[in-house]
Amino acid sequence: MPTDQEFQKFYEDKLKPQINDHYKQKKSHFLRRWFWVFALFIILYFIIQIFFATLVAGVMADAVYGIVALLFLFFTYIVASSVNTEMNKKTMPDIFEETVRFLSKDEQTADILREKEFIDLSSLEENCIFKFNELEISGANLTNFNFNNEDLMTLSDLELFFWERGSNNEKIKKDVFNGVFFSLDFEKDIKKDIFLIPKFHMNKYVSIYGDEIHLENTELMHDYKIFCSDEIEARKILSLTIMDRVDEINKIFPHTKYFAFREDDKLVIFIENMNIKKILDRELPLFYSKKKVQKRILSLFQWFEKFMNLYNVLNLEENLKEKEAEKNINSMLDT
Repeated sequence: MPTDQEFQKFYEDKLKPQINDHYKQKKSHFLRRWFWVFALFIILYFIIQIFFATLVAGVMADAVYGIVALLFLFFTYIVASSVNTEMNKKTMPDIFEETVRFLSKDEQTADILREKEFIDLSSLEENCIFKFNELEISGANLTNFNFNNEDLMTLSDLELFFWERGSNNEKIKKDVFNGVFFSLDFEKDIKKDIFLIPKFHMNKYVSIYGDEIHLENTELMHDYKIFCSDEIEARKILSLTIMDRVDEINKIFPHTKYFAFREDDKLVIFIENMNIKKILDRELPLFYSKKKVQKRILSLFQWFEKFMNLYNVLNLEENLKEKEAEKNINSMLDT
């Protein structure tokens, strides 16, 4: 996580102008709609006065006008809530993208978040964990960025499901996976695909490639079945160091996870019960309060920090340092 000073600078420089504009537009939209609610209730008041004067006379008057006042407050709240939701749908994606850009230090990628897109089928089929041709697929919020402008990281909401008939012949939706697809460059010179499948989530929709491998790490073997066509390669990649890091990842994400170490030097993780949409749906407070707004943004930081921790746990920071050292050596040699 950035320091308090870095966060405050980021907030003042990048987010505060957006947030100020958010509340300014929200006030404008609210007043325009509230005016029609106010006009409607003024008309209602005169209708009651003209056509129902005898009904509201005496003791009944207080009750009738009390009900009208409560209805007015209720509709005012409905208008304020609807405007708040609409404005948040416009503002939160921008805040999310700025936050990702700030934490990943990616200043080059143009469209980090694409809300209506998700990971494409060809990329899913390459990762071979599920039988995608037997499942229906939906998703959203495809997020692509370069961590420290070096290694590509991808996130996407993803749902894999099928339909079955119930006792009354109605269609019932059954999820096989509902969570986040995550991938990043993993410079480990992987020569054979390796899959870690949660032992208690093996089912007919999980693809099995290669032979089951048995390792000495009892904790890992308790939680996962490991598959690879080359046991020697699997043991080399899943060294004690990597297995310790998988344990660390389990602490960061205490959810069901499917791992794929790919031949194209990518690490892919399917993480259950996480959702980018839920983060985007976290609305800013109805009325501006710097403390409450910053608290909401910090919750976004903390959510996204978990994925940054994945990068650090896998020690890819060391790869960056090695690359930088190589660049410096090459530049010295060139001169």
